[in-house]
Amino acid sequence: MRIVSPIKIPMLLYHALFEGSANVEKYAIPVSEFERHIRYLSENGFRSISLADFFSKHQPDDNKKNIIITFDDGNYSDYSRAFPIVRKYGFVATFFVTVNRIGTDDYLDWHHLKEMIDHGMSIQSHSLNHSFLSDLSNELLQKELNESKKILEEKLAISINFISLPGGFNSQRVLNAARDAGYKGVVSSCPGLNRRDRENGSPLFFRRFVITRKTTTEEFIKIVHGDLLHITKNRMLYFLKSFAKKVLGSQGYYMIWSKFFKYRI
Repeated sequence: MRIVSPIKIPMLLYHALFEGSANVEKYAIPVSEFERHIRYLSENGFRSISLADFFSKHQPDDNKKNIIITFDDGNYSDYSRAFPIVRKYGFVATFFVTVNRIGTDDYLDWHHLKEMIDHGMSIQSHSLNHSFLSDLSNELLQKELNESKKILEEKLAISINFISLPGGFNSQRVLNAARDAGYKGVVSSCPGLNRRDRENGSPLFFRRFVITRKTTTEEFIKIVHGDLLHITKNRMLYFLKSFAKKVLGSQGYYMIWSKFFKYRI
């Protein structure tokens, strides 16, 4: 396996965690599998960092390998299952929350978010309503970006500098609007590694590896160690999906995905 330069950092994307066989969604994984991942990282010299740490010029100079752990949506299992495991191994994670779902059934509430922040976790935006941002009018796009940022900052007394893209739908217009709203980074579901030395006037476009219940242990190890062949295969599949999104439109693509792939094991 060919290992890439340590300046290139993998970012992992998780969604809901569940016990036993209670959840059939592709993007939900057993809590035991998540703990196996975190234990592997701990035992193999990885250190988790936040997105804010990514920009730091003063990372400790040791032999640990950096990795970024993220969750999307703001499911209650972020607090009840992921948060205790991340803390157990001395790691940190970034949780992207959909603001208008906060406090509703099966989602985090403001008390959960504050407790997670108090223990070193990062909370960032996953938009206001989980709308596909590239589909929105300029007015609605600005509302999703600006209001989600403003509400989180006011309620949690923190800076919100990053947003993850609902459904992974992106465009240059979305990136420009995110820059205008004051975000430092836009976080995608495009697979790949992230370079520390890529800086310009636009928000940094972060790449992530989506971890699903179909992700094998062997695949997980290849991802975190930056196996170039595995990354190339992932990127080819991603660009095929991106082409399908363009042809079908986001709503058409999502409808087909939900019907045939969302619950496929």
